[in-house]
Amino acid sequence: MSYRHKRQIEEENDLDDRYGWTWNKPRRLPPRRPNFPTPGPLPVRQSTTTTTTTTTTTANPNANGNQVSAGVSECRRICPVTSEYNPVCGTNGVTYDNPSRLFCDQSCGVSVSLLRSSRCPAATLAPTA
Repeated sequence: MSYRHKRQIEEENDLDDRYGWTWNKPRRLPPRRPNFPTPGPLPVRQSTTTTTTTTTTTANPNANGNQVSAGVSECRRICPVTSEYNPVCGTNGVTYDNPSRLFCDQSCGVSVSLLRSSRCPAATLAPTA
């Protein structure tokens, strides 16, 4: 059998009679001291930005003989890529240092997609009989 507790009405300011504990009222901040200096506006700092760009490629992206426009070269230069080494092979036969470099080429307009998640195989000559 369960016992129902009576509902709390507005005249009851605490829950001590129902649950055996009192509700902690939020504390108010102490008043400001009259002679305490108040902080003024924060000083404006001159912002300086330093940009370092490092480009590393394991193979010439134009190894298959296609000419790349200056716009694509500029796009590759400013494309944000990670520095991790996780080589992937593109459908254009180029080994990229990591997937972000391949995706960067895609966003720059190069027609390439992921072929395999490893280095591209070295070109071998077919044996002649």
